[in-house]
Amino acid sequence: MAHKTLIGLACLAGALATASAIYGDLHKTATPSEPTAAYEEPAPAWVASYHQQDDNVYWKIVDGGACASYATDGCWHVAVMTRDGCPSYVGVDANEYSESDSIIGSLLDNQDHGIPPETRRLFELDADSGAVRIDDITVDCT
Repeated sequence: MAHKTLIGLACLAGALATASAIYGDLHKTATPSEPTAAYEEPAPAWVASYHQQDDNVYWKIVDGGACASYATDGCWHVAVMTRDGCPSYVGVDANEYSESDSIIGSLLDNQDHGIPPETRRLFELDADSGAVRIDDITVDCT
């Protein structure tokens, strides 16, 4: 009887190994090893708190920090990072709003020397008196 049990266990082990090989291969086929149209990689950690403008440009408003001496009504700081870089020019445009939510100013800060990939660059936009927030931020990257 012990001999029949051992033969039965050997057959069962063989069947399990065959099933495991079959189902294991199916499982491996269903898991993407490279990104495809149906699989997207998560955003890199360095952009976690940034707004994504497009596939390359990320930005966020940074609170605090000193303003240039000529910014007598204060300033706004916008940090910009890029995935692939901006080789020759970076400009930050924004609208400035009053308490009544009216646009009271159009702002621009730019640099004509670009940004390397994954490098944070801080831009300063001079505030107007009566401004309470900025919005409609766009980054020009060329």
